[in-house]
Amino acid sequence: MSRRTRFGPRAVLLAALWLPLWAAERRVVIIDLDGIRGDTFEQTYLDGRLPNFRRILDSALWFDNAAAVFPTVTMAGQASLFTGVPPAMHGIIGNEWFDRAAGRTVDYLTLSGVSCVYGFTLLAGSECRGGLANGHLLSPTLYEAATAAGLNSTVVFNQYWKGATHVVLPGLSDVLSFVENSSIDYEAFDRRMTDRALEALQEHGLPAILTVYFAGTDGLGHAFGIAAQPGYLERVIDYHLGRLLDALAGLDPEWRANTLFVVTADHGRTDAELHSEDLTLAADILAALKRAGFHSDRVRIAPNGGMAYVYLKGESWTQGPPEEEVRAALRELAEDPLLRRVVESARSRDEKDSPRSGDIVVMLQPNHYFGNLGVGSHHGSIHEPDLSVPLILAQGGMPAGRRAQRVQSTQIVRTVAEYLGFPVEAADPALPLGGKKGELFAPDSRCYNPYTMFQGIEHTGIASAEPERLAQWYVDHLGFRINYHSESSRGFFLRAPDGTMIEIILAEGERAPQKMKDPGLRHLAIGVGDFDIAYTALKAKGVQFLSEPSTSKGNSVVFFTDCDGNILHLIHREAPLP
Repeated sequence: MSRRTRFGPRAVLLAALWLPLWAAERRVVIIDLDGIRGDTFEQTYLDGRLPNFRRILDSALWFDNAAAVFPTVTMAGQASLFTGVPPAMHGIIGNEWFDRAAGRTVDYLTLSGVSCVYGFTLLAGSECRGGLANGHLLSPTLYEAATAAGLNSTVVFNQYWKGATHVVLPGLSDVLSFVENSSIDYEAFDRRMTDRALEALQEHGLPAILTVYFAGTDGLGHAFGIAAQPGYLERVIDYHLGRLLDALAGLDPEWRANTLFVVTADHGRTDAELHSEDLTLAADILAALKRAGFHSDRVRIAPNGGMAYVYLKGESWTQGPPEEEVRAALRELAEDPLLRRVVESARSRDEKDSPRSGDIVVMLQPNHYFGNLGVGSHHGSIHEPDLSVPLILAQGGMPAGRRAQRVQSTQIVRTVAEYLGFPVEAADPALPLGGKKGELFAPDSRCYNPYTMFQGIEHTGIASAEPERLAQWYVDHLGFRINYHSESSRGFFLRAPDGTMIEIILAEGERAPQKMKDPGLRHLAIGVGDFDIAYTALKAKGVQFLSEPSTSKGNSVVFFTDCDGNILHLIHREAPLP
């Protein structure tokens, strides 16, 4: 599983392509928003509610299909943001897991756990020195690599700071914000974080890497749901970002050109729906395992929102049960009528999992979560709303653009390292920033890379006499989601699962008859992974087809129309076009 890479000619080239003319001043600011979905942030921004974010995002590259790591919880996601690898490699496999060697559960979000994460020894002892989760990391951090390269870094209020030059930690009263179900003044927490960040900048100057961590979006989301987050972004986070930007401007008049901003989050979330079966999930799992011969003293369950690790004791906790006993446990879980309504899958640990993983990994169906009371919102699952995160790079002079391909938060570390010009080991590849064959474009407009001037088709527009009806057709039949709606113009933007978009606007005048080969734009092609399943699904929904399915040279095609009569076709290629 080694991902060791050396600092070779390609990295040198990439760093040079990023380099502004005043290279000595370059730096990175990571704006870390806990627990906010990509579409929530984007819609708040598009609504004009974030004027200070606009100060940096007017020259920005948006990754429209960015995903967090699984499980989609804070401790695993934050570790991946700053190690550049998935939980199976860095070892922080969730907010909660069972330490087989110690025979005890590690829960980072209890009163003693969260105190220990931030290095307070009062409640949990000496193992908290340097931060409990920092000590559990099995992979090096971005800060360790930067320090080894002679670059300084400042981390403010984040759970991971291993290797950073300057660390600004919250006080003991502040860290209680992370205790689940606690009543906390999130605005005060994020205000104190910003105050301390400004003090650190005045004391130590501008570092090569500055990480600021806003926790309130997650806490508010848990308590009041996703609808509470846009107002918090506008009222609290955008305001405090403005304070940080003013401080940067005071310390460096060329701050916009010299600073690469990274805006991202550790996970998304899903609004809660009350399901009574969620309240008894752990008990139902224990009952099923008991039928397989595993009594409660041989089972430990570590729930993480929409999933859980199940640990089974063999002769000891460090020696797991035989494979046939694990298979028997899986059968009982699969056949339990109560669990079948909630559990999407249960599998045994394999070589892709961390050694810290449970013997069984349980994943829940959409909208189901351990301990779900139907209030606020949750996360932790493998499903898209929980995986969705904002991921935006911004710098003065950078050509604005969007990327539709799937990317992951683990790709930030190598992107930052290549921008600043230092090597990292074992991190995922850098983000696809454009240019020819993956080259990074120069952020300074005086070094403009022509390959990024025209970046592709951002969306295709369709005029409809009934925009609402047509938009809902694409949602119901093709799995698009509405990511923008203007009530005044009745216009919509819809995003496909692969990130591509269509715009639907209100038509004027009568619709002319259409034929397959009339001049002009004629059809939209919808890519599918399994052609037969997609065709059968549309046929079952009563879609009107214009042709029979056909396959030629490995390409399967069938033409059909949407509810307005616009022509589309499914396409599956055995091999992509060059």
